[in-house]
Amino acid sequence: MAAVAGASAASGAKFPPPPRGGGWKEAAGRDWRALLHAPPEVRSDPEVLLAAIPQSAEVLKCASLGLRSDPAFLRQVLCVHGLALEHCSETAQGHRDLVLEAIQQNPRALRFASAKLRADPEVVLAAVRGGHPWVSAGSSAVKCAAEELNADVETVRDAMHKLDPVAWKAKVSRDWQRLADAPLSVRGDSEVVMQAVQDSFGLALPFATASLLDNKEVVLAAVRWWGQGLQHASEALRGDTEVVLEAVQQDWRAIQFATEGPRSSPEIINAALQQSGEALQYVCGDLRSSRELALEAVKLDGNTLRYLDEGLREDPEVALQAVKENWAALRHVKEGMLNRDEESCHEIMSAAFESVETRRLWGGRKYM
Repeated sequence: MAAVAGASAASGAKFPPPPRGGGWKEAAGRDWRALLHAPPEVRSDPEVLLAAIPQSAEVLKCASLGLRSDPAFLRQVLCVHGLALEHCSETAQGHRDLVLEAIQQNPRALRFASAKLRADPEVVLAAVRGGHPWVSAGSSAVKCAAEELNADVETVRDAMHKLDPVAWKAKVSRDWQRLADAPLSVRGDSEVVMQAVQDSFGLALPFATASLLDNKEVVLAAVRWWGQGLQHASEALRGDTEVVLEAVQQDWRAIQFATEGPRSSPEIINAALQQSGEALQYVCGDLRSSRELALEAVKLDGNTLRYLDEGLREDPEVALQAVKENWAALRHVKEGMLNRDEESCHEIMSAAFESVETRRLWGGRKYM
């Protein structure tokens, strides 16, 4: 508005004379909209603007840029209308003391502060304290406050926790899923997280802080209930034999989240294979070419033949045991081996017709 007025003055535009029955100050005091047509010198007069301020925060739109950047003048404005911060200059919106003054009058004034101050924990805390309690239908208090204040959710969450640190712990103790929305200080509390892990049968683990995801006691407690929770553990713990073994014993699929070291451990591999031959695909190191391990795996699930090294897929005994368990494993047998060894071919094809899977589907049949 001031820019428009300045442009009009520069172009020689004529402003209306002072209102009848008194000057601009009296006119603005009666109706601030009179300032919309006031000349630049009036818009730069703090007394005239202050006379109109009690009527509306929008009065500040009519002020000159100089006044909209003047701390002394703005303090008098913001203590009356905190939301007038919206019409202050960018410099003023980044002025910590002015923003705090505006927040004290109206906490929602924070939404018009600079991005730096909207991320300042102390400034956000002042706004959250002033606007407490925050309520909104269909939305949590944290999200509601963050939206109202145009502030980061995590910063608002931490501010709310500082107002009532006991409340969050009580919420999580009643409902472990509240840990997902809890501030970092709560998600980093080993006692709170351990209780949530136990209450959730391990499912609360992803909400813990990085430090607790590197806590062996916490991770062990989680994977004993939920093996696949291993994926959320730190890299160090995903390489810990004890942790990985606990996870795999609960759910063989956890082996895929382990580092290379545990996936080369016979004890861990055997624990996984006892549940599913599919675990063979995650084996590392020399175990991948182990004939003994291959035989054990295909006896559990013939189709795991596809995960074996090429040399093992050409081994007649391995192929035979795979086909005995599931005739469909034939598709993974090396064709060259069948063409090369007629006796093994006949034995394997006979086994396919008598396999566990064939009998389950069609009953026993003989291969001629």
